[in-house]
Amino acid sequence: MSIKFPVSMLAIASMLTLAHSSIAAAEVYKTSTNQVVVTGLTPKQKYEVKTVSAKDKAGTRKVTTNTCGEAVVSSATKYKSLVVGTETIDPTTLPTKVHARCTGKKTKTPTATPPTTK
Repeated sequence: MSIKFPVSMLAIASMLTLAHSSIAAAEVYKTSTNQVVVTGLTPKQKYEVKTVSAKDKAGTRKVTTNTCGEAVVSSATKYKSLVVGTETIDPTTLPTKVHARCTGKKTKTPTATPPTTK
């Protein structure tokens, strides 16, 4: 007996797997300028960031990753917690690092060099 799955179900399962794997390998740290940086995400992707303020007020923010796959949440250290995908972040426990600005991952289109004849 074979089990048939609709194509849409398989597409949804694939998207969920990709979304989960894009967050699983993330590195998270804070900067000296009150930013929280999440790396290892899908470049140019929008993520919803769930927040809990110091006064226990829940909210959400949208963050778009840069071309290096980094989400930079400004003024993030004023929150008790942040949730990006399945990653729950407590900004007070994060290591402080210097954030190197993303220079982008532009790929150059290869050009064909004509062969030389002698």
